[in-house]
Amino acid sequence: MPGAHPIAKKGTAVVFIALFGLFLCAGVWPQDELPRPLTLKEAMRLALERNPSVAAGASELEARQASLDAQKARRQPTLRATWDWRTQESLLDGGGTTLGSDRRTTRNLSLTLSQTFYESGLSESITAARQQVQASEASLEDRRRQLLKQVAATYHTILAGQELARVAKDAVRAAEQHLEMVNARIDAGSAAPVDRLSVQAELADARYESVQTVNAVWQAIAQLQALLALPAETVPMIGEAAEIDYNLGELESWIDEALARRPDIIAQQHQVRVAELNVKQAKIAAGLSFSVVGEASYGRYTDTSGENWQIAAGASFPLHDRQAQAQVEQAQASLEVARQRLSELALSVTQEVSQAWYALRDASQRVVAAQASVEAARANLNSTQEQYAAGVAGIIEVTDAELNWRRASGQLVQARYDRSVAYYNLLASAGRLLSELEAAAPAEQEETVIE
Repeated sequence: MPGAHPIAKKGTAVVFIALFGLFLCAGVWPQDELPRPLTLKEAMRLALERNPSVAAGASELEARQASLDAQKARRQPTLRATWDWRTQESLLDGGGTTLGSDRRTTRNLSLTLSQTFYESGLSESITAARQQVQASEASLEDRRRQLLKQVAATYHTILAGQELARVAKDAVRAAEQHLEMVNARIDAGSAAPVDRLSVQAELADARYESVQTVNAVWQAIAQLQALLALPAETVPMIGEAAEIDYNLGELESWIDEALARRPDIIAQQHQVRVAELNVKQAKIAAGLSFSVVGEASYGRYTDTSGENWQIAAGASFPLHDRQAQAQVEQAQASLEVARQRLSELALSVTQEVSQAWYALRDASQRVVAAQASVEAARANLNSTQEQYAAGVAGIIEVTDAELNWRRASGQLVQARYDRSVAYYNLLASAGRLLSELEAAAPAEQEETVIE
């Protein structure tokens, strides 16, 4: 819908949230004018467009590409134009005689073409620069992967907080109803005034949890604002969670996929290749090296036109150069460091995937258990309320049943969103977050408007 804003100013956000549900339920807000909430895909798109970490990675990639172009240019011919004008006059000769007429003027204009046909280590320098470009590309992809992982986790944290806030609000309403029931029985003389104390404690606890859950939502919103690089006064309106097909699969398959496609591993593999090329270049510098260059020029030199050309080939070998040998040793040590970092990263990725996989399995199991717990707590609460109305149960039993139901409901909400976060973490740890979410966003989707 054109003109619908999924993002609003903070000053109107609270009023908007309160009125949105009221107007929607009452049916007084035209369906085609409802503000469009910010979906997870839109949040990810905004993060990729606005977060400075992605821009920094893109700039780093541009710098690496420019370095590669500079290295490749060493194989290309250079054309240089030179113009020189000089006037020289000697004032005194060796015996102190003035020579005012001894003035010489030269004018030179030349065009020179130079070409390097072969240079030891040049091919390795170009290959190393290309590997650095590929490493930067993988690093940029890894920045995006980590950013989208944070966005997904924060987005679902907000959704969970909103549901927990609704549960807490229902608990406040239920406690207020309990207090009304107790006051009515006390007024009727069928209950002692002391029964009011436990209900008042229940109401105070419910209000405390309500305030706490709302504050948690605002903290998560502040984190999402930072990830999306939004101003502090701009509040995103979060929609509902999308339906997800939670496919746990086999842990070994996730690990194998992560080791094959994680961009941080790919970037480190390129760094190992760069280190190998650095060793080769250092050995070339410390050993026999060759070069073949050519140059041709044409110009006018003090009223005389002419051309000259030359081809030069050379070889060098250091008979004694401790610095060159030290550079070889340094390059070999750096290569070993790069290889060890790759091995360390592979272990870290394996651990990360395993933790995400087990977290998803645990959350899925907790969802099933929490659903059963909520059903049992709800049935127990209904039964206790009926017994209290019949004068069979006390108010403490009712408040205890209410507390059990509230805790079970909160645990179910938390388990559901823990499962969603764990699923996105598993996708990210396997290197699939961008392909599963960003690339899946429809191209014709309406642009999100930011005030």
